Amino acid sequence: MLDPASEYFQYLKQLVIDCERYVLKELGFELYRLTEHPHSYLLDYLKRLKSSKEVAKIAWNYLNDSYRSTLCVHYPPHILATSCLYLAIWSTKTPMPKTIWWAIFDTSIKHILEVCAEILNLYQLPKTEMKDVKTILEAYYKANNLQREYFVNPEDFFNLQKKVRHELEKKEDVREDRTHSRRKDDQRSPRYSRDRNGYKGERRYGN
Repeated sequence: MLDPASEYFQYLKQLVIDCERYVLKELGFELYRLTEHPHSYLLDYLKRLKSSKEVAKIAWNYLNDSYRSTLCVHYPPHILATSCLYLAIWSTKTPMPKTIWWAIFDTSIKHILEVCAEILNLYQLPKTEMKDVKTILEAYYKANNLQREYFVNPEDFFNLQKKVRHELEKKEDVREDRTHSRRKDDQRSPRYSRDRNGYKGERRYGN
């Protein structure tokens, strides 16, 4: 077991915090859609439509698989739940309700099709075999002149992580410098102008 007072333990702790900050930055700190889970919505919708156990099981599986993508940060939970229910009804060839039932759940067919397409794309990805993982690790070890038992040694692991962290910080500095330089060029040029949303990333849901 690791000693909580050791330098290696403290480094791993700080590394986790740094990774969390990096993920937050990549998400643009837009986590308000993650405060509610879509599973509670799905349970309610299944009861309202009086869906079968088969549809409920498949819809639940689709919803769990959706977390292998970035859908949970692009769409509200009720849209994810409605889309997975729609996909489950379609995949089991269960007759659709005659009414436009998704409108009751405040969801458009456009968003349903977008989410369903994203989930179905997950199943087109090639499966990762253990032999492929072994090949990748062997190539990594060879490229970095490492032994197979390299990661067994905490001190070696500490040094490697320190090196990787340094490289990530260098790349981040370069990206920030380029962004700052581009903004300065835009301010100088009369041909370009930025509105208040000029530097905001593209959203996939809503305007």
